[in-house]
Amino acid sequence: HFFKAEKRGDLVGVRGQSIGGGIGATIGTQCAYPDRPVFGIIGDGSAMMTIQGLWTAANDNIPCIFVICNNGMYRVLKVNFNVYQRDILKLSEPAGSQLPYSDFPTPFDIAAIGRSMGVHGERIVAPEEIAPAVARAVASGKPAVLDIVIDGSL
Repeated sequence: HFFKAEKRGDLVGVRGQSIGGGIGATIGTQCAYPDRPVFGIIGDGSAMMTIQGLWTAANDNIPCIFVICNNGMYRVLKVNFNVYQRDILKLSEPAGSQLPYSDFPTPFDIAAIGRSMGVHGERIVAPEEIAPAVARAVASGKPAVLDIVIDGSL
């Protein structure tokens, strides 16, 4: 494990927000704790809803780090749809994996999008690349996007 929450403010969570709030929440948390590194863990679909926040972080030099879990889909919607179909509609074979418009057939390169907006951006495809990328992001002293490609299969 890379992180220990030892005192108030070490771990900030947001409950009840809609999809898309992660970038803004990360920026706000960094503003609240300017002398501490802030990492926001955000899904790719959520990030794409408010991707322009990367420009805000770059323009205002807010050095937070956006860790994007890039599974190429709105997985949370598929999971919730399966629960709804199974538990509410009592269907024996939920079809959440077939939910229209929830997959991204053309993968987003969120690191490239971030670089185009002025943040440090790296795309990560293997677990052993994570620690060095985090070190580079922190050392950059500017906002950063770590676009981590993950398996999001149901």
